[in-house]
Amino acid sequence: MLNDESKISPNYVPPMPVNLGGLTLIRANLVSLWVETVLFGVFLVLFAAALYVLLYVKNRKVCMTRVLAAASVPMLLLITGVSRTLAP
Repeated sequence: MLNDESKISPNYVPPMPVNLGGLTLIRANLVSLWVETVLFGVFLVLFAAALYVLLYVKNRKVCMTRVLAAASVPMLLLITGVSRTLAP
C-alpha cells in the first residue's frame, strides 16, 4: 500500500527515450572507442615529435628544454592512466 509520500505527482511525465537516429548503444560505444583510439594515436605522435625536438634540436635553452621534457612525460603517463581507468 502506498502512503502519501510515495504517491506519484499528477504532473509527473516519464522520461522519453532518446532518439539517436537509429544509432544503437553498441554502435555508439564502438564509434566512441574508435574516435578515442585515433585521438590518442595523434597525441602519441605529437608527443614523440615534441620530445624529439626538445631533446635533439640544439637551438634551445637547456634549462627550458629540461623543464618542458620533464613536464611532458608525466602528462603522457596521466593521460594513459586516465584512459585505461575509464575504459569499460
